[in-house]
Amino acid sequence: MTRLNPAESPISDLSLPPTVAFPGDRWRKFLPTDPTPAHWYRPDEFARLVHLKAEQGYAAQPLADFIQEFKGLSRVWRKVRQAVPVETVGQLAEAPLAISALHEAMRTHAPAPQPEILGRVGPDHFRQRFDAAFQIVGHRFWYKHQWAVADGMPFLIEAALAETRHPGDVFYGLNYSVPFTDPLSTTRLVYDGGPEPLESRGLLGFLREAGALSGARYGKPIHTAAAVHLVMPLLPALDRGKSRLALSEALAAAIAETVGHTTKTLHKEIVDWRKHQAQRERQARQQAIRIVTEREKERERQEQLLEARREREERDQRREQRRWEREAQQQRRQARGELPTMREVLFELFLPTYRDSTENEVIRISQRDFFYDIRPRFNRRAVRPSKKDGVESTALDFGYFARCLSDFRKEVHPLPMIDYKARGTLFESHSGREIPMGDRELRDYRFPHHEYAGILYVEKEGIWQTLKDTGGIDLMRRYDLLVAAGEGYSNEAIRKFLALAQTEYGYKVMVWHDADPYGYNIARTLAEPTERLPDHHLEVIDIGLGLEEGLGLGLQTETFTRKKAMPEGILPALTDRELELFTGERWRIQRNPDRYEWRNCQRIEINAIKVRDRPAYLERKIGEALQRRPDIAAAPQQPPTRPPLGEMVELAQALIQRSLRDHARAAIEERIKLQEIEAAALATLPRYDLTDDLQAALDVDLQTPWREIVKRTAAERLRIDESLPGAIEQAIEEAIRNTLRSF
Repeated sequence: MTRLNPAESPISDLSLPPTVAFPGDRWRKFLPTDPTPAHWYRPDEFARLVHLKAEQGYAAQPLADFIQEFKGLSRVWRKVRQAVPVETVGQLAEAPLAISALHEAMRTHAPAPQPEILGRVGPDHFRQRFDAAFQIVGHRFWYKHQWAVADGMPFLIEAALAETRHPGDVFYGLNYSVPFTDPLSTTRLVYDGGPEPLESRGLLGFLREAGALSGARYGKPIHTAAAVHLVMPLLPALDRGKSRLALSEALAAAIAETVGHTTKTLHKEIVDWRKHQAQRERQARQQAIRIVTEREKERERQEQLLEARREREERDQRREQRRWEREAQQQRRQARGELPTMREVLFELFLPTYRDSTENEVIRISQRDFFYDIRPRFNRRAVRPSKKDGVESTALDFGYFARCLSDFRKEVHPLPMIDYKARGTLFESHSGREIPMGDRELRDYRFPHHEYAGILYVEKEGIWQTLKDTGGIDLMRRYDLLVAAGEGYSNEAIRKFLALAQTEYGYKVMVWHDADPYGYNIARTLAEPTERLPDHHLEVIDIGLGLEEGLGLGLQTETFTRKKAMPEGILPALTDRELELFTGERWRIQRNPDRYEWRNCQRIEINAIKVRDRPAYLERKIGEALQRRPDIAAAPQQPPTRPPLGEMVELAQALIQRSLRDHARAAIEERIKLQEIEAAALATLPRYDLTDDLQAALDVDLQTPWREIVKRTAAERLRIDESLPGAIEQAIEEAIRNTLRSF
C-alpha cells in the first residue's frame, strides 16, 4: 500500500510491511490462480475472454475443460455443456449466440460467490503497522470495513485511522497492491452520517474535511495515520497505472460511508472544538460590546452627574441671588423707614419658630401645627399690608403661609421635621389595605416582601375609587401592582416613596394621567429632580393618557382656560398637535395688563374613557409596559404544584418570625436612640485622609471606573487599620453607656 504524506509529494515508494506469512497461517485472500466465478464477467467481457483463448492457441481446447476452469462448475459442467452445440473453444468463438448461451448457463448452474471471498487486510495488521511506525496514542484507533455488491460486482472497502505520537501518513491500496497516488482524486464523496455533512473530491480532501489529517487541531498539533483499501475483481481504471478510477455512485457512496464512519470520532472532536471556538468568539464579542456599552453608560452617567452638579450650582446661585436681592431690598426699605412685607417677616420667623416647635428637631410636627405656632409671633410684628381683591390686610391666612413656607424650604432650609398631610392613598391589591400617603404614614411604611412588581400612580384618587368597582382590584392583583392614587401633583413624600420602591425593591413605576399640560407635567416631575429634591431620579413609564392617543380613540375633548404658562419641562417632548391644542389663544387680562391667560385650550381627561372601558385600557397599557401579553395575564392560570405541608408550615413560621423581628426592631428603635448612639460613636472614630492614596491609584489605573477605584482605596485603607475594630467597639460601648445614663 502506498504511503502518502499529504504535506509533501502525493507519490511515495514506502508501504506497510506484512504482519503474517502468506501463503500460510490463517489469513486468506483471492488469488489470480484461483478459479474465477463466471458471475464476475459481464457478457462483453466473457466474449472477449473466449476470443483471446482461441487466438492464443486454445482453439482446440475441449469445451468441457474450459467450463471446469470456472469456480463452482467442476461438478455440474455436463449440465452447462448441454446449453451449446459446440465441442471446442474455437468453435465457440465462431458462434456469438453460443457464447451468450454458455455464459448464462454457467451463471445459472453455479452459485454467485459472496463478497467475503475477496478477503480483507483486517484491523490487526493496520494497528500493528501504525503502532510500529508511528506509535498509536492510547486506544485512539478506529477501523471499519464493508463487503457488498455494486452493479453485480462484489467489492471490499476497509479504512483504518489512528492518532499517533509521531507524524503519520495516508496510505492507499487497490487489490492488495500499491497505486501511485490517490485513485479517487476525481471521485465525489459525500457522507451525511457524521456530526456535520462531509463532501469532497478524492480521499485526501475527504479526510481533510473530516479533520483526520495531521496538523493543528483545537489549538494544538495532532498526528494521524490513515489507510484506505479497495478490493474488486475488476477495477474500473482510467489508465494503465491505476492512478484514477471511474466508480459508480453506489460504490462511491459505500467508500464515503466506510471512511466517514472511521473518522467520526475525530470529526466530532473538531466540530465540537469549532463550535466551542465560535462560542468563545461570540462571548468575546459580546464582552467587548458590554465593555463598550458600560463605558458609554459610565460616560453618560458622568455627563449626567456633571450636568446635575451644574444645575445644582446654578440653583444655589439663583437661590443665593434671590436671598441677596431680598436682603438688599429689605435693607433699602428699612433705610426708608418702610415696614417689612409679610413674606419677609415670615422668613425671619420660620427657623426660630421651627426650632422651638420641634424642640430642636426632637419631635415632628404637621404643617398645620407649625402655622398655629407661628401665627401669634407674626401678629405681634408690624408688617406692610397686602392687597387682595382690592382690600388691604395684614391677617395671615394658611394658603399664603403655605406658599411662603414652601419657598423657604426651597431657598433657605428644608425644615425636615415638618410633616405634610396625606395627598392620596396607597392601595395594596393583595391584602386590600389602604394607607394615606403622607410624610408620617409613608415614613413608617414597610414594603411587602416579594409580593409586588411595580406601582401604578393614578393622578386622580376618584378615578381609582371607581376603578375598584369595575375589576380594577383583580387587574392589579394579576399584575402584582400597588396603586398610588394621588391628588394631582405628587408631594415630596410620595416621590421619595416611589424612589425607594424602585432603587431598593426594583419596582417598576407607571403613571396614568390626564391628556393636558398638567398631566404631562405630573409624569415629568415624578421622574426628574426639582429644587426641593435636586438628586431625585426615577424611571417612570408613562402609560398615558396621551392627547393624540385619546383623539385616536375618539374620546371627547373639552375646552379650558390656562392661567399660567405651560411648564417648560414638557415643551421639548410635545408634538405639533399637542402644542397647538394645549396653547390655545393668548388674551391680556384687563384688570392686570401685565398678565395673560390662554383661552380655548383643548384637553382630554381620564374621565372621558367610559367607566367600563377603563380596565381594558389599563390592562393593555400595563401589559405593554411590563412586556406581558394582556390575554395571557387575563387568562385563568393553572394552579401551581403545591409543596409538602411541612414546607408550607416552615414558610409560614419564617414569615411570622420575620414580622415579629420587624415589630421588635421597630419597638427597640422607638426606645433606644440608635441614631444618637451611632452619631456619638462616629464622632470619636478617626478621620482618614485619602488624598495621596486616591491620587496614586488614579494615576496607576486609567481604565477602571473612578467609583470602583474610590471603593477599592477606601476598603484597602480600612483593611490596613488594624486598630479600627477595637476602636469601633470601644466607641459604641461608650456611646451606649452615655445613652443609658440619660434614662
